Amino acid sequence: MRDRPLSEVIDSLRPYRRGILHLSPEVASLRLSGLYPLDDSDRTLQLLERSLPIRVTWHNPYWVSINTL
Repeated sequence: MRDRPLSEVIDSLRPYRRGILHLSPEVASLRLSGLYPLDDSDRTLQLLERSLPIRVTWHNPYWVSINTL
């Protein structure tokens, strides 16, 4: 993907993950480009956290929040 908002990337992950992926409105419009493994959502979330100014919080295996740093 090239120059897509974070919200679009998270929406692409949702079918591959059980539970809730909560995306804060403050980070939803951050733009990114790259290749991310949709079938390994934990790995993708880790990669996103390393490349964007976001914090990914795993409350439990079925509830993940993505917020500003």
